[in-house]
Amino acid sequence: MIPASALAESMVAPTRRGDSALEVVREFIERLPVGVAQLDAEVAIIAAQIRARFGQRLKLPNALVVATAINLEADVLVTSDRGWPSSATLGFEGVIVTI
Repeated sequence: MIPASALAESMVAPTRRGDSALEVVREFIERLPVGVAQLDAEVAIIAAQIRARFGQRLKLPNALVVATAINLEADVLVTSDRGWPSSATLGFEGVIVTI
């Protein structure tokens, strides 16, 4: 699953390049074997709790990703962001893989 917030974030650069670039990336993402996890009230509340606890150390977009993983009881959370707190510190029971 990819959180809707992360999908939105990944579409910013292609959108700046124009409609054709956006369409290419959109078609690529649609072919991936992943679904889009919607942002709902439960995820928003978990993200707010994470953000309140970690302040500037974990920005809201990242807190939304972690909250989605927690809410979905994911086994693995993949990120390219270095310097996140540990899984246990975040309250995430799975493994965080940094690529």
